[in-house]
Amino acid sequence: MNVRPFWIGELNLDQKIHIIGGGISGLLAGYYFQKKGLNFEVHEMDSRIGGKLQSTWSQYGLVEHSANSILMTSKLEKFFKELNLNPIPTKKKLKRFIYRKNSLKTFPFLNIIELLKISPNFFKKTPTDISELSVFDFWKDCFGEEYTSEIFTPALHGIYSISSDQLLFKDIFSTDFNFGASYLSYFKHLKSKISGHKSISFANGMNELPLAIYEKIKENVKLNSKITEFPKNSLICIDSRYLFQKGNTSIFSTTIFLQEPIDKLLESFGVLFDKNSPILGILCNHQIFNRKSSPSYTIMSKAKIEISDIKDLFLKLFNQKINILDLHTHPWIDGLPIYGKQRHLELLKLDFENKAYFGNYIDGISLRALIEKTLI
Repeated sequence: MNVRPFWIGELNLDQKIHIIGGGISGLLAGYYFQKKGLNFEVHEMDSRIGGKLQSTWSQYGLVEHSANSILMTSKLEKFFKELNLNPIPTKKKLKRFIYRKNSLKTFPFLNIIELLKISPNFFKKTPTDISELSVFDFWKDCFGEEYTSEIFTPALHGIYSISSDQLLFKDIFSTDFNFGASYLSYFKHLKSKISGHKSISFANGMNELPLAIYEKIKENVKLNSKITEFPKNSLICIDSRYLFQKGNTSIFSTTIFLQEPIDKLLESFGVLFDKNSPILGILCNHQIFNRKSSPSYTIMSKAKIEISDIKDLFLKLFNQKINILDLHTHPWIDGLPIYGKQRHLELLKLDFENKAYFGNYIDGISLRALIEKTLI
């Protein structure tokens, strides 16, 4: 049988596969095995599926507990049609900010003088051995150490909660490239990967996705499963925090609804911050999708943030007082892998005897990457 492994470890495909965890990675694995005609069962310890990918509604609008969108690709478009899902696109021409030198900077995040200064570096050759390079080490010859730190650290820290000198390049950027060619060639390669694609969600939030997959495989899903130890031939898809001694960090997602929108963030997707900020990023929910909602913002932070701190922060960043109508905080305690060398050392300690692993154990944590790994 032609099966393309998307997991690490060994599975006996001739025997029943026990998928441990009914989050999005477990459901994706089950959907793949069903299409391949394999015998499997998804064990979910909770009474609901979807893991972190949950959507709820308040009287003021939608509250996403984790991901609020996903980058659409041609592969995903076909996948959503299989599931009878109708994606809704983000609004056009939304600005994307980073907070650099105490002010908001929009793409390309450098001014014309800075761009002219580094433009000759675009013709330099990229490193050829990327196996152990950090993001910082890969880009520093192109952007210079100062600009690499000022641009890539906010942009990546706001998403992955780790600075550019700790993130491994191969865990974040496309490696399907002839390294040793110019940086300009690599820019074009990256652009081709996303050209014409936009971020999307669904009318009732991102939770529509796991629910749609569940409808396809529900006869093979066991809710409230009380597994005390992993059976043989298990594909483990539960959070890596349950098995890793180190290598994960905590994130708090706080959604606020305001009386009035933030003027400086109009027509904006959001803003990402560097490692010295108390927060990782701010998403402008009501700006991103055409949903009926009061002005809504999701604040990602490493520690729980109080209402008084939010008001002070917004006043400092945007010079605007805010009136908070509603607030919802959802913690991911030790739920986000730190994509550095320590994580790879923790992977080596896992028990691979009659077990395999998928989800936040593999390279590429994005929802798009997880889905595309399982597409036939």
